Amino acid sequence: KTTGEEPPLHPFIKSSDIKSETCLTCHPEKRGGKFVHSAVASGCESCHQATSENETTNITLLATGGELCAMCHQVKETPVIHGPYKSGQCLVCHEAHTSNFPGVVRAEPNTLCMSCHGVDQPDVKIDKENQSVTLLGGRKITLEEYRKATKIGLDRSGTKGHPIPGHPISG
Repeated sequence: KTTGEEPPLHPFIKSSDIKSETCLTCHPEKRGGKFVHSAVASGCESCHQATSENETTNITLLATGGELCAMCHQVKETPVIHGPYKSGQCLVCHEAHTSNFPGVVRAEPNTLCMSCHGVDQPDVKIDKENQSVTLLGGRKITLEEYRKATKIGLDRSGTKGHPIPGHPISG
């Protein structure tokens, strides 16, 4: 359960102009990274639905959370299931469109993992008043979810690979 704000109102697009090329005119960054999610090549309508009527354009997702990802990606059953993965919060770790890292993840693996599993990480902003935590890339989770993530006392600089041998999320 990520926390967030309402999306901004979308500018009006005539129904006949609703297509990926139109979307990418205003959002070219969605296809311009080092690693681009394969769904982007399939077209925006693979994940989004756009409707226009009464001078209003609404953009919605075809499904939410992990259900959207499961439309293309097979859900794996493993002995250890990562909390965000288990609850369908793929975007806690992955970007939806493009990234500078393989697997379209938000950061270098150790930096990414330590944002939830490390202590006093510089890229993590805890907001006790609103009971939320802002992670890398501005992604928000609840303070309760953040506190549930097991904390390990490793310095993320200089550590390569996963600190627990055989862990299924080794990288």
